[in-house]
Amino acid sequence: MSRIIPLFVLIGGLIGCAHDFAPLSRPVAQPQRPLPPPYGAVPPTEDANTGDVSATKASEKASLTKSVAPVAASTAVSSLPAKPIANHSPLSFTVADTSSLPVAPEPALIPPRPAWPATHQTPPPLVEPNHSDSAVASALPWRPRRPRAQAAQPLTPPPPSSPAAPIPPSPPRSSETPSVPTMAPPAAPPAATPATTTNHNLKPIKDLLAIAAATWKATTTYETTLTRREITPQGQSNSEVVLLQVRREPLSVYSRNVGETGHGREVVYNPSQHGEKLHIKLGTGDNKLLKAGTVLQLSPDDPKITQKMRYSLRDAGFGRMIQALETVVARVEAGQWPAEVLSYQGEVTRNEYPHPLVGVTHHLRPGDDPLLPQGGTRQYFFNRKANSAGYGLPVLVIATDAKGREVEYYLFENIRSPANLTEMAFDPARLRPK
Repeated sequence: MSRIIPLFVLIGGLIGCAHDFAPLSRPVAQPQRPLPPPYGAVPPTEDANTGDVSATKASEKASLTKSVAPVAASTAVSSLPAKPIANHSPLSFTVADTSSLPVAPEPALIPPRPAWPATHQTPPPLVEPNHSDSAVASALPWRPRRPRAQAAQPLTPPPPSSPAAPIPPSPPRSSETPSVPTMAPPAAPPAATPATTTNHNLKPIKDLLAIAAATWKATTTYETTLTRREITPQGQSNSEVVLLQVRREPLSVYSRNVGETGHGREVVYNPSQHGEKLHIKLGTGDNKLLKAGTVLQLSPDDPKITQKMRYSLRDAGFGRMIQALETVVARVEAGQWPAEVLSYQGEVTRNEYPHPLVGVTHHLRPGDDPLLPQGGTRQYFFNRKANSAGYGLPVLVIATDAKGREVEYYLFENIRSPANLTEMAFDPARLRPK
């Protein structure tokens, strides 16, 4: 019991203390303070005694000038408030009266459009399109458009009477209708000119061929000594000296080897009388099995013949050479071959003849001649000595391959024309042993 009484006394004391401190635990209502006005928006206050606003401003202005003279002179403050503004700290900056400060105009962010020059044309007005013509166009929203720009007028040159007068500046072009430079049409390719104008060598070449053709046409029979050096189709070298007798119409040929190679060999070719056969009398060293003097009959196209000769016996003489060069000139004139394939050399001194010869060079490209597949050159030398046998004819022909190696050499000497050859000169009975 003695312990319970003090316990109740302690509980009662705690309850009393809690009742005394209950008001302190409630929230105290604070008066709502108004928000401070924005900077520069506080109006000037009146004087509490006189109510004169100007007097208050004057007194405050005088006191401010004494204390802060440099600042007042530079900032040009017109007035200061007389009383501290509510909710402002005494240490805060004093708000100036902005009503009397000069307001500088703010620069515009977008510069104004310059005035339209008097010399410039007035921009064309906007034209509303006519939507009455198309139902689809009438449903589209209207957008302003400008009329088509007119073509620029040509500039008028200054009068010729005053050449020294300054040229007035042309009016500026409108930015609305920029001028588009016009491009001149491409020039037409130059017309093909005849080969006679691009190659000055072609005319003298044609003159040479004209004389050669006339001489060959007037020839009936001729006799000559032919020196022939060739590289055969098999790649072997062949060198012969032959006495050649030719009848032009009808074609008949007789040949006899007078040099060391094949000495004594004779050949007769007379297709009009004795068929398309070569009547051959063998010479020294022609055949290992048959002795010299044996007579054979072979076709001109027999491999035993073609393997030892670059050209057929049908093409013996001057006619084939003249015709070959005429064909080259015709192709050049037709534009099939360039004019550079022919060159006129003029008079050339050769050891084979005592007088100068006139040279023409044919530059062969690869594929132009089957006998020179890699190309090369073929030179023709014409006899232009007047009143000489063989006047105007190609008396020397030399061909070289692409490497400069000689593959053809034909020299005609001791020409006699006409040779007064009869039918007996082309009879195979001429080959029989005597």
